Amino acid sequence: TLPAGLVYWLLLRYNLLLAAFAWNVLIVYLTLGFRHYSHYFTSIQLALNNGDEATARSLLAEWTKRDTAGMDVSEVARIAVETALVTTHRNVFGVFFWILTPLGPVGAVMYRVAEYLARIWNEPKTAEREEFGRFASQAFYWIDWIPARLTAAAFAVVGNFEDAIYAWRNFAGRWQDEAIGIILSAGRGAMGIRLGGPVETVAEVIPA
Repeated sequence: TLPAGLVYWLLLRYNLLLAAFAWNVLIVYLTLGFRHYSHYFTSIQLALNNGDEATARSLLAEWTKRDTAGMDVSEVARIAVETALVTTHRNVFGVFFWILTPLGPVGAVMYRVAEYLARIWNEPKTAEREEFGRFASQAFYWIDWIPARLTAAAFAVVGNFEDAIYAWRNFAGRWQDEAIGIILSAGRGAMGIRLGGPVETVAEVIPA
């Protein structure tokens, strides 16, 4: 984060506005993760449309790193949509929010680093880093507080507004992760579909 900020500051300091703009574009290109996961969602959708359930389950397993052997079509579709909504937020909308703040490229790098550490340091294999995990999760919670709500609001605007707001207010608390609950509840209200199981859990997001 600091090197990204230092380069940006030097470019502005010496009035190299075009170079500063190019630096912003480069940082956005490097921090956006959409290109790394969008093909999974599209391929799963095509497989389901063609009735190829085995391929859809295989692609979902590769994407989410979870066992999909016993999943039916509806569950595969649900988890694919959940994962797509959360990864779109964390790899696109959250990055764009921070790049448009006065922090510029510093904010975008900070967001992606914070999200990565909050995820990696809370995996079971890193249990010995419990204190790091708690700190990283809390830091990312505040860094993502505004972007998560703006993403949910965007879903409401482009979809069914009343249902999205209703779901946001009444169902977001069913997920263990507050931000994911807000995004998925607003998303399902906007699209008119059901997301989450009987006991809502955190959607598994794969790094970009």
